Amino acid sequence: MTQPPGIPALLRGFLSVLAAAPGAAGAPVINEFLADPPGSDGGKEFVEIHNAGPALSLDGVTLEFANGAVEPAWEVRWTAPPGTVLAEGGFFLVCDRNWTGPAVPDAEVALGLQNGPDAIRLARDGTVLDLVGYGPLTDDRLFEGAPSPLQAGLALARRPDGADSDDNAADFVAAEATPGAPNFRDWDFHVVAATGDPPCLDRVGRSLRLEVQLENRGILAWPGGQVRLDFAGRVVPAVLDAVGSGGTRNLYFVVEPGRSGRHPVGLLLPLPGGMDTLRVPVCLYQVGLGDLVINEVQPAPDQGQGEYIELASRSEEALDLGAFALKDEDGDWRSLPAGSLQPGGLVVVAQDSTALAGWILANDRIGGDGCGSHSALTRLVSLAGWPSLNNAVPGSRTFADRISLADSGGVVVDALTYGGPDPWDPPIPGSGSSLERLNLGLPLDSGASTWSVSAAWEGGTPGCPNSVSPAESGGPFLTVQPLVLDADRGVSALALVLEVPAEGEGFQLAVFDLEGRRVRDLGGDLAGPGLRTRHWKGENDRSRLVPPGGYIVLGTCLDGSGAILDASRVLVVVR
Repeated sequence: MTQPPGIPALLRGFLSVLAAAPGAAGAPVINEFLADPPGSDGGKEFVEIHNAGPALSLDGVTLEFANGAVEPAWEVRWTAPPGTVLAEGGFFLVCDRNWTGPAVPDAEVALGLQNGPDAIRLARDGTVLDLVGYGPLTDDRLFEGAPSPLQAGLALARRPDGADSDDNAADFVAAEATPGAPNFRDWDFHVVAATGDPPCLDRVGRSLRLEVQLENRGILAWPGGQVRLDFAGRVVPAVLDAVGSGGTRNLYFVVEPGRSGRHPVGLLLPLPGGMDTLRVPVCLYQVGLGDLVINEVQPAPDQGQGEYIELASRSEEALDLGAFALKDEDGDWRSLPAGSLQPGGLVVVAQDSTALAGWILANDRIGGDGCGSHSALTRLVSLAGWPSLNNAVPGSRTFADRISLADSGGVVVDALTYGGPDPWDPPIPGSGSSLERLNLGLPLDSGASTWSVSAAWEGGTPGCPNSVSPAESGGPFLTVQPLVLDADRGVSALALVLEVPAEGEGFQLAVFDLEGRRVRDLGGDLAGPGLRTRHWKGENDRSRLVPPGGYIVLGTCLDGSGAILDASRVLVVVR
């Protein structure tokens, strides 16, 4: 806006504020428009007209377009029908033909806005009511003040609605499109990033640490106050400090989910004055095992076979591998190669499938359940841009590496952290040995690991059943994991897991040699039904290591008086 010469500075300042105020000119303004939608433009472009002042007639108003690449020549795209009235605070939405957006258009025309440098304007009887130029324009007849930069896929929107300082670059910002609705709410929070540690949980009973970065995209400052995290019915409070418009804040939560599943996580923010509660979606979080899981990992090969990651299907239907992606803690997501994985099937994603195939054949890999070299070889696939798994803990964190598996929606459905301080993190395996999942369906308490160093002599079982899978013949309530105690291969303890049934009150656990002599009393209780976990490190009752050989783990289920209701036996081997 050009000011008359000689006007006092104070009055110039007042007029400048007045010009920037919504509706000061008493005329409609172009409030928001989308000139470069995501993908193809057809049916997605729109121009939103706004009236911030009293109700006004749009009779004779035209919406016009000019191509900034040529001499300005205005082309009429829409003319308001007689009797069109725009209410106070109202919006009028002019959309492209075959409109596919969520709002109901007030008019559909062939917009053809192009992607800049271009301009649009509102005019009536030769008088320009509003003018907006976008893109790198140089002709000052096509913009007010300075043209607004255009960002592909985003709308250009006035902030706040109706504000008009006669400077397009100052009045418009790139934003998510809101056709037919206010561009910015008073308080409008969006999640910039949400990071869960760990990125998923394999069972309930464990806790996660969740960091959420919030941005206030509203036009008013947040004064501060209590907010709540809603995680599948678990509500965790926190305090969100004051944050200005456009500012960001980080919130930290510790939550222990109470049930398995894929849970939507959201933030609840009571708005100032008790007007309403704003719910902000945060993420989806997986608790419990999903349809596809990490089953074996080789981060430390020693015979030229290369690193590999074995995946196992738990789904009752065929899975599309191409819908999943892998990453390690230091790398980017890498999509798996397309292919179908049948229910219960295994696939081995290899750093070098040719080298791994040669290793399998050289070692004459013969697995259990009829799994031989041929069947193992058919399960190998290569992954472009291998993530290079760590064999040591870097100085920047407390664990060696973390492998994450995500689905097509970006939700982490399984993760393995190794070489970390938590009791459920398996150790960094010795050179040549892999890490194997103990059992896909094993119920464990919150402190027990589901992983162990491979007990296979070759160091791993790619494409075949894991060597540390618990025996199925252990009995109705006792499982041992793994079945072989071998300190030289990193297996320094066996996990003994008992599930006392509903009719029982307790248990007793002991280890016997093959001649029936008790070598270790692992105790028991009468604490009622539920899960129990004990560990045996191959020691006898005098805390001395037992000789190599076979041993029987005996678990008995007791009633309230201590009488035996049932017994389970598992044969284990100490090497």
